[in-house]
Amino acid sequence: MGTMYVHNVTKDQAVILLENMAAGEASASSASALRMLNGKPPLVQKISMAAAYAAALYKDGPETAIALLDHLKADQAHYNQNSEDWLDLAKDLFSAGHKELAMEMIRTGTGVFPKTSAISEAYGDVLSMTGKKDEAIAMYQKSI
Repeated sequence: MGTMYVHNVTKDQAVILLENMAAGEASASSASALRMLNGKPPLVQKISMAAAYAAALYKDGPETAIALLDHLKADQAHYNQNSEDWLDLAKDLFSAGHKELAMEMIRTGTGVFPKTSAISEAYGDVLSMTGKKDEAIAMYQKSI
């Protein structure tokens, strides 16, 4: 969740923005709003690769989601890769009772972010919560 207050003291303009998304995205949105107040085009905001992958995973299954992910990785101009988004969406899937989808998202996340220990640790957590102790231990060791 992000809250931004941007004040242009020269022109006495203010933008107050409340968004239910990552703070970095709120920052870009508030900067875009200030630009539009001054007759300039808004900043181009990238779409979360994690959100697109999660939606495809939920709606169409793992094969379609992986195919989409391969396509999105090549489109850095329109999509961003953020491990925090990836983790948040996997946790949302798990909390909503979609444990297998959450596990698939985190498993795929370990490939997208192989050097991010938080992803490996989260995958270990999901494996542990679903009774796969040996695999969980391996993931915890990888995260160290």
